[in-house]
Amino acid sequence: MEILRFDPTHLRGITPREPDPPGLNLPCAAIRAGFFAQHGPAYTLTAHGRVIACGGVALLRDRVGEAWVITTAEVDRYPFLFHKTVKRGLAIIMEEFGLRRVQAHVNREWPEARQWIERLGFSEEGLMAAIGAVGEQIAYIRYGKVEKKYE
Repeated sequence: MEILRFDPTHLRGITPREPDPPGLNLPCAAIRAGFFAQHGPAYTLTAHGRVIACGGVALLRDRVGEAWVITTAEVDRYPFLFHKTVKRGLAIIMEEFGLRRVQAHVNREWPEARQWIERLGFSEEGLMAAIGAVGEQIAYIRYGKVEKKYE
Protein backbone atom coordinates (compact mmCIF):
# COMPACT_ATOMS: atom_id res chain seq x y z
CA MET A 1 0.00 0.00 0.00
CA GLU A 2 1.06 3.55 -0.66
CA ILE A 3 -0.21 6.78 0.87
CA LEU A 4 -0.29 9.82 -1.42
CA ARG A 5 -1.35 13.42 -0.95
CA PHE A 6 -4.95 13.58 -2.12
CA ASP A 7 -5.77 15.12 -5.46
CA PRO A 8 -9.42 15.24 -6.63
CA THR A 9 -8.33 13.54 -9.86
CA HIS A 10 -7.72 10.39 -7.77
CA LEU A 11 -11.50 9.92 -7.71
CA ARG A 12 -11.71 9.53 -11.49
CA GLY A 13 -12.58 6.02 -12.53
CA ILE A 14 -13.21 4.61 -9.06
CA THR A 15 -16.43 2.94 -7.98
CA PRO A 16 -17.40 3.78 -4.40
CA ARG A 17 -18.71 0.76 -2.54
CA GLU A 18 -22.28 0.18 -1.46
CA PRO A 19 -24.28 1.79 -0.05
CA ASP A 20 -22.56 4.96 -1.25
CA PRO A 21 -23.44 4.82 -4.98
CA PRO A 22 -27.19 5.50 -4.69
CA GLY A 23 -26.55 8.57 -2.56
CA LEU A 24 -23.19 9.55 -3.97
CA ASN A 25 -23.00 11.77 -7.01
CA LEU A 26 -19.32 11.20 -7.76
CA PRO A 27 -18.70 14.50 -9.61
CA CYS A 28 -20.29 16.29 -6.66
CA ALA A 29 -18.24 14.15 -4.26
CA ALA A 30 -15.06 15.08 -6.14
CA ILE A 31 -15.91 18.79 -5.79
CA ARG A 32 -16.70 18.31 -2.10
CA ALA A 33 -13.53 16.26 -1.56
CA GLY A 34 -11.50 18.93 -3.37
CA PHE A 35 -13.00 21.57 -1.07
CA PHE A 36 -12.22 19.48 2.00
CA ALA A 37 -8.67 18.88 0.78
CA GLN A 38 -8.12 22.63 0.47
CA HIS A 39 -9.17 23.02 4.09
CA GLY A 40 -7.16 20.31 5.76
CA PRO A 41 -4.98 17.28 5.34
CA ALA A 42 -6.21 14.69 2.83
CA TYR A 43 -4.72 11.48 1.49
CA THR A 44 -5.22 8.74 -1.08
CA LEU A 45 -4.51 5.12 -0.27
CA THR A 46 -3.47 2.91 -3.17
CA ALA A 47 -2.80 -0.80 -3.55
CA HIS A 48 -1.04 -2.22 -6.60
CA GLY A 49 -1.34 1.16 -8.31
CA ARG A 50 -5.12 1.41 -7.84
CA VAL A 51 -6.94 3.92 -5.64
CA ILE A 52 -8.75 2.10 -2.86
CA ALA A 53 -9.70 5.04 -0.63
CA CYS A 54 -9.46 8.81 -0.28
CA GLY A 55 -10.06 10.75 2.90
CA GLY A 56 -8.94 13.39 5.32
CA VAL A 57 -10.00 15.93 7.89
CA ALA A 58 -11.30 19.37 6.91
CA LEU A 59 -10.39 21.98 9.51
CA LEU A 60 -13.68 23.69 10.36
CA ARG A 61 -12.80 26.08 13.14
CA ASP A 62 -10.43 26.36 16.04
CA ARG A 63 -9.42 22.79 16.97
CA VAL A 64 -12.43 21.10 15.28
CA GLY A 65 -12.33 19.00 12.12
CA GLU A 66 -14.72 17.07 9.88
CA ALA A 67 -13.51 13.61 8.80
CA TRP A 68 -14.43 12.31 5.36
CA VAL A 69 -13.65 9.16 3.42
CA ILE A 70 -14.64 7.64 0.09
CA THR A 71 -13.78 3.94 -0.18
CA THR A 72 -13.89 1.30 -2.87
CA ALA A 73 -14.61 -2.42 -2.45
CA GLU A 74 -10.83 -2.93 -2.55
CA VAL A 75 -10.54 -1.91 1.12
CA ASP A 76 -12.31 -5.18 1.97
CA ARG A 77 -9.22 -7.02 0.70
CA TYR A 78 -7.06 -5.27 3.33
CA PRO A 79 -9.37 -4.76 6.34
CA PHE A 80 -6.76 -4.82 9.09
CA LEU A 81 -4.20 -2.73 7.23
CA PHE A 82 -6.83 -0.22 6.09
CA HIS A 83 -8.21 0.17 9.64
CA LYS A 84 -4.74 0.47 11.17
CA THR A 85 -3.67 3.04 8.58
CA VAL A 86 -6.75 5.22 9.08
CA LYS A 87 -6.64 4.98 12.89
CA ARG A 88 -2.96 5.94 13.00
CA GLY A 89 -3.44 8.70 10.42
CA LEU A 90 -6.35 10.16 12.36
CA ALA A 91 -4.30 10.22 15.58
CA ILE A 92 -1.41 11.94 13.78
CA ILE A 93 -3.74 14.54 12.23
CA MET A 94 -5.42 15.26 15.58
CA GLU A 95 -2.05 15.74 17.26
CA GLU A 96 -0.39 17.69 14.44
CA PHE A 97 -3.26 20.16 14.12
CA GLY A 98 -4.09 20.26 17.84
CA LEU A 99 -7.65 19.07 17.26
CA ARG A 100 -9.79 18.51 20.32
CA ARG A 101 -12.69 17.19 18.25
CA VAL A 102 -13.21 15.44 14.93
CA GLN A 103 -16.73 14.77 13.73
CA ALA A 104 -18.16 12.73 10.87
CA HIS A 105 -21.48 11.51 9.55
CA VAL A 106 -22.31 8.00 8.41
CA ASN A 107 -25.28 6.71 6.42
CA ARG A 108 -27.76 5.33 8.96
CA GLU A 109 -28.44 2.34 6.67
CA TRP A 110 -24.80 1.21 6.57
CA PRO A 111 -24.20 -0.79 9.78
CA GLU A 112 -20.70 -1.91 8.74
CA ALA A 113 -19.55 1.69 8.37
CA ARG A 114 -21.14 2.61 11.68
CA GLN A 115 -19.35 -0.26 13.43
CA TRP A 116 -16.09 0.71 11.79
CA ILE A 117 -16.24 4.37 12.84
CA GLU A 118 -16.97 3.27 16.39
CA ARG A 119 -13.85 1.03 16.28
CA LEU A 120 -11.94 4.18 15.28
CA GLY A 121 -13.00 5.69 18.62
CA PHE A 122 -15.95 7.83 17.50
CA SER A 123 -19.16 7.98 19.55
CA GLU A 124 -22.67 8.31 18.16
CA GLU A 125 -24.11 11.76 18.82
CA GLY A 126 -27.42 11.86 17.00
CA LEU A 127 -29.58 11.56 13.91
CA MET A 128 -29.20 13.95 10.98
CA ALA A 129 -32.42 13.49 8.99
CA ALA A 130 -32.84 14.30 5.28
CA ILE A 131 -29.35 15.67 4.64
CA GLY A 132 -28.83 13.80 1.36
CA ALA A 133 -28.79 15.56 -1.99
CA VAL A 134 -31.95 17.21 -3.32
CA GLY A 135 -34.82 14.71 -3.38
CA GLU A 136 -33.03 12.12 -1.24
CA GLN A 137 -34.39 11.13 2.11
CA ILE A 138 -31.10 9.74 3.39
CA ALA A 139 -30.50 10.03 7.10
CA TYR A 140 -27.05 10.07 8.64
CA ILE A 141 -25.75 9.58 12.14
CA ARG A 142 -23.39 12.21 13.51
CA TYR A 143 -20.32 10.82 15.25
CA GLY A 144 -17.69 12.63 17.27
CA LYS A 145 -14.22 11.76 18.47
CA VAL A 146 -13.03 13.97 21.28
CA GLU A 147 -9.51 14.18 22.63
CA LYS A 148 -9.42 12.29 25.93
CA LYS A 149 -8.74 15.33 28.11
CA TYR A 150 -11.97 16.97 26.86
CA GLU A 151 -14.29 14.00 27.52
